[in-house]
Amino acid sequence: ASTPQQRFAARLREELTELDDMITRAEEIQASQGMFEGKVTAKNEKGEAILEVDFLLPATHNVTLSGSALWSDAAFKKNALFKQLRDNRRLLVKDSGRAPTDLILGSDAMDKFIDLLDPDATNAGLSSIRVERGQLDISNLPNGVTYLGYFKELGVDVWGYDEWYHNGSAEVPMLDPKKMWMGSRNARFDRHYAAIQDLDALFAVERFPKSWDETDPSVRMPLLQSAPLMAPHEVDSFYV
Repeated sequence: ASTPQQRFAARLREELTELDDMITRAEEIQASQGMFEGKVTAKNEKGEAILEVDFLLPATHNVTLSGSALWSDAAFKKNALFKQLRDNRRLLVKDSGRAPTDLILGSDAMDKFIDLLDPDATNAGLSSIRVERGQLDISNLPNGVTYLGYFKELGVDVWGYDEWYHNGSAEVPMLDPKKMWMGSRNARFDRHYAAIQDLDALFAVERFPKSWDETDPSVRMPLLQSAPLMAPHEVDSFYV
């Protein structure tokens, strides 16, 4: 049987682990904002926005499609998709010098992408996507991630992403279902951490745990602090 001290330590670890998961979730939200919007909103522990960092994603790299350019347009076929994505790729190579390595799709965009490459559809063909055994361990992918395969027309791996989080009032998708991201995993994407505003810390660290005792009632209070900024430095290396 465990001692009271061991049970106390185990419970404290559980509390800190839960707090760490919450911070990691916040970092994932920031990363999604940086990659798909080109800006990140930092929030405090109450969920209030305290700082917006704009990484100045070029307007030519952040495009809203319309009309016949929409993947959902009835006249939009596989060849139009290929041309659109090839044009995106050329823009990225010209502006950043980096060829894209990945294509990430929101849930709706993923469905339309698959529909356009459906071998039973007109002017389509799923053979454009290739998955090689041993290339990737599908079982180890994070929750919400779907690997569609290697898109040989562009030389990119194609991913679908279905993940949600609670924003304080409702469940919202981590990634806009109608968005697509094309970019290079070789570009600079950094995790920055600011100094912890605590007299026991006052230095930059990824996580700063602490706990203290309260009396009447007697209780140990756990706290885990972090000041992250997920930063996409090379915004000309991706296209949304």
